[in-house]
Amino acid sequence: MRIRMKSAILLILSAMAVVTLSSCSFLWPQDQSSEKRSISTKKEQKKIATSILKAFDEQDNEALKDLFCERSKALPDLDEQIQAAMDFYEGKMISCDDITGTSEEQSWELGVVTRVSTGGHIRYIETDTEKRYTIAFLNHLVNNKHPDKVGISKLTIMYGDIYDEDRSGEEVIVGEYWGR
Repeated sequence: MRIRMKSAILLILSAMAVVTLSSCSFLWPQDQSSEKRSISTKKEQKKIATSILKAFDEQDNEALKDLFCERSKALPDLDEQIQAAMDFYEGKMISCDDITGTSEEQSWELGVVTRVSTGGHIRYIETDTEKRYTIAFLNHLVNNKHPDKVGISKLTIMYGDIYDEDRSGEEVIVGEYWGR
């Protein structure tokens, strides 16, 4: 009798383990790519930040514009905003701090990422003209309900560091579409 009881308990525990371990496959269908189940926001922010810095260093307005979401691109004065930012930034970068993530928000449905919005700072950007800047950006990496929001929705370039007490306050904002 004891052997039957132990066998029954072992069988029940084994069945529970199989159900528990395989239940994730019901939530995350196997035909979904792993990219739809997870997003490396740090890696994506680094790619975006690198593209932003390259656009400023090369004074490439179109490359910077390509990073913005469709809603920002629809602004009638986006080209003028980008030009103002390019005029504000002097020289070529010689060094900068690592990208700092300031915020991240994710939404999921049935194990699939449906929205990812992030914010980041590129701090201590020093140029060969001895200027120092910070660039902050907000963007959506994924937005299934509003695909026209995917991309940068606001970019701010300012003198100095965002946390400097003696920061001049001079800045240029590009692409902000809300409130208009």
